[in-house]
Amino acid sequence: MIHQGNIDSLTRKVVGFLLICLFLFSVGSAFGAEPFEIICDGEATDISTDGSVVVGIAKETGETWRWTKKTGRVLLGRSSGTPNVSDDGRIVSATVISKSTDSETLARWSEDGEWEVPTDFSVIPGAERHVRNSLAWGLSGDGSTLVGQVRFSDDSTGAVSWNADQGLKILGAKGNNSRANDLNSDGTVIVGWSENPATGIWQPTVWTDGKPVILATTKAFCEATAVTPGGNIIVGQTYDESRDQRAAALWLDSDFGWVQELLGTLPGTIGGYGQAMALDLTDDGHTIVGFNKFDPNRSAGFIWTLENGLIDVHDYLASHGVTLPEGFRINSVTGISEDGSYMTGFGEDMTFWPHQTRSFLIRVEAFPKEKPSRKILPAGTDISNPFKTRDLE
Repeated sequence: MIHQGNIDSLTRKVVGFLLICLFLFSVGSAFGAEPFEIICDGEATDISTDGSVVVGIAKETGETWRWTKKTGRVLLGRSSGTPNVSDDGRIVSATVISKSTDSETLARWSEDGEWEVPTDFSVIPGAERHVRNSLAWGLSGDGSTLVGQVRFSDDSTGAVSWNADQGLKILGAKGNNSRANDLNSDGTVIVGWSENPATGIWQPTVWTDGKPVILATTKAFCEATAVTPGGNIIVGQTYDESRDQRAAALWLDSDFGWVQELLGTLPGTIGGYGQAMALDLTDDGHTIVGFNKFDPNRSAGFIWTLENGLIDVHDYLASHGVTLPEGFRINSVTGISEDGSYMTGFGEDMTFWPHQTRSFLIRVEAFPKEKPSRKILPAGTDISNPFKTRDLE
């Protein structure tokens, strides 16, 4: 015989169990997918806006790959260099090796599986020298325009942009060598480096309507790596003379020209040997990602935000309750979606010997919801405050 008290106790246990299940289900639904996932071997270099497509380099062959959840990692053939992907994930830029393997050319891949290359490299408008090869380094958000570098017969190099409708265009430079790394949405602002004519040292450079402007006269090799779609915020690397380090940096467009702000290096970075470089940023400049080399043998990815400054990515993930797989260390965060919902990069899986390079996907949207509280504004006339911000409600 079952007493009423036993029934009540059992009912309470069942209800409690159901509430726990409901809680776990709600948590799982909120996260939808794991906030951190190792997706494939190789070095990820860029990510689409919705986080569904990641591109990178295969360490074993140097070949470009494209990853989606459905297909996994797919090698794209004949390609190498630094791949980039369009906002919608349908177009990939990379360097294509010729069938004879004696030259390489910047190119664009589309979902039909074909590589599109410039039809004539023998003569570039505005240049009197013949091109031997070229390299792809950046791609516009709509996938229409590539930027990179061409090498001439005298072994000098030049920053270049290519659009199928407009053809190849050599950008101006201060020294004999230059390279373009990224461009804004409409292609009017291109960033990269050009060498100092006197020293040969790379200097972070911006091209506006094809005209070069040196962002910083540096005493070490530095470059600009990425620019917002609107073209008003640039990130990369500059020289911090006080610390004898190449440090991550940001430049804001203002009425007085480009205003530089040091983002710095992580604690423990050795002067003269260590460095930090920003590689990508959100469209509002709120979040910036990159890598930090503490010394020649040890590095870590970093996250920079307006509220918290420069943070080791491992600490950033831990602060959001994310635990990395055992034996995995992040070397670099290479890409972030324009709204900051997704990040990608690569690290070392040290559970094997030799250590394996593997790429990852961070789903920031799966973190507990926390809206940015500050936004970068144009510097305007207030040059004393390059990080002019507005508090968000």
